[in-house]
Formats: sequence, C-alpha cells, structure tokens
Amino acid sequence: MNHARSCALEWHETLPGLCVREKLKETRAAKVMDNFSWNIRVMKGQTELLKSTTIQCQEHLKQIHEVATASGLVTSIESSL
Repeated sequence: MNHARSCALEWHETLPGLCVREKLKETRAAKVMDNFSWNIRVMKGQTELLKSTTIQCQEHLKQIHEVATASGLVTSIESSL
C-alpha cells in the first residue's frame, strides 16, 4: 500500500502536465487534481488503519497464546513449535 501511494505521489507531479496535454479546461483540471489528491489522502489513511489493525491483531494473538499456555490448553513445548 505504501508503494502504491508513493507511485501515486510521483504520478501526481506529472498530473498537471497531463491535464494540459489532454486540453482539459481549468475547472475540470482542478477537479481532477482535487480528486486525485483526495484519493492519495484516503490511501494514507487506509495504510495507517491497516498498520494499527495489524499491531492490534498481533497483540491479541500474543494474549491468546499466553492464556492458552497459562490455562494448560497448550504446553510450553507445543507453543514453541
């Protein structure tokens, strides 16, 4: 996701030139730029959300493993596998 966002940011720099080349009117070009910028911000937000969710999931899995070991559902030998 970070790679896609960085590629989009690189492409964002060439977008005004593409709008001129495609002979978009100023208002339409501004709308294209705004929409593209919005999409990049959404990608950033989704990337941050995914990262925090991954961290939370790892913590939950760790807690589940600790509870299973403490309650005897999993022996310490099995847990190391």
